[in-house]
Parts: sequence; structure tokens; C-alpha cells
Amino acid sequence: MRMNQLMVLNVAAPLALAALCILTAGSDDFAVIALASFTATLLILAVLNVVAPFVLWRAHGAKSLLALAVFLAAAAVSAFAELHGSRAALAHTPMHPDAFLSAATESELEQMSEQLLAGNARSSIVERLGVYGFRRVEVDTARRTVLLGHARLRRWYEYVYSPDGTPPDSTRHGAARPLDPKWYFRSW
Repeated sequence: MRMNQLMVLNVAAPLALAALCILTAGSDDFAVIALASFTATLLILAVLNVVAPFVLWRAHGAKSLLALAVFLAAAAVSAFAELHGSRAALAHTPMHPDAFLSAATESELEQMSEQLLAGNARSSIVERLGVYGFRRVEVDTARRTVLLGHARLRRWYEYVYSPDGTPPDSTRHGAARPLDPKWYFRSW
């Protein structure tokens, strides 16, 4: 492999895979595959760039270290872009309660939670809650709370709706943080 080809590969591969990680951030299955590909590619390129100066030194001299410098810069930029790009792509999901619970979303979730507490059409409401990414719905009529659960990779995010402001059971997964008088949030 020539030095110019290595430098193009050093820039193109990490940035393309960082873009892929950002695009697949919303899907658990694809996000894991994209992140694994990103990590494996960076490791392979790291090995190539450590070996390259020894192979290219005769033909290029000190310039053969340029490929390693380009790789380090591209890897740093792509890792930064992947981290912050994924956070931006997931900003309005249940993982980020401050951005997720806008006034419109909060109002619709409250209406659905009230319907669940009243015992109305549970299956259709649970299906509608799935649009927001909630995989688990638990209704506790005794405590008058509705728990909406969202899982992302190995972490759970729970929103607890309590119309009278009763805090959720803290013995289960720790204390919940109040978002407003009717909503609580916890993750583990």
C-alpha cells in the first residue's frame, strides 16, 4: 500500500464509520454493529499506521510519519463526532427527559396514562406508547401510578406518572427524580 492510499484510508474510513454510527444510533441492533465496526476499523488502522513508517521509511523518510499523524487526527475527530453526533441523534428520546418531555409529549402521555388508570383500551394505548419507544407499561391502580419503561442497550429508563404527585416506590430501583409535580424519572 502506498502512503497516499493509506492517508486517504486514514481519513475516509473513520469518518464514514462515525457517520454510520450516528445514523444508526436510534436502533439498538444496528448501533452495536456500527460501533463494533468503528472500533475494529480503528484498531486495524492503528496497527497499519504503526507498521507503515518502518515499511515506507526508505522511500519517504520522515514523511512516512505523516500517515500516522493523519490517522491520529482523523481518529480523534471521528470519535468526537461519533460521541456528540449520537448524543444529538438521541436527544429527543426517553433517555433524555429534559428534551423528551416537551409540553405536547407530556400532555399526550398524561392523557394515555389517565386512560390506563381508568382501565380503558389497554392494548391500543400500549401500542401508541410504543411509538415513543416505551417497551414496558405497568399500571398500579392501588398507588395510582403508571410506569413507562424504555430500554437502550443495557440500561433502563423509567417515567412514572402519578396524578396526585405520589412518588414511586424507591425500593425497586432506587429513588426517582421529580420532573414536575406528576412525573418522575429514574434510570439504572
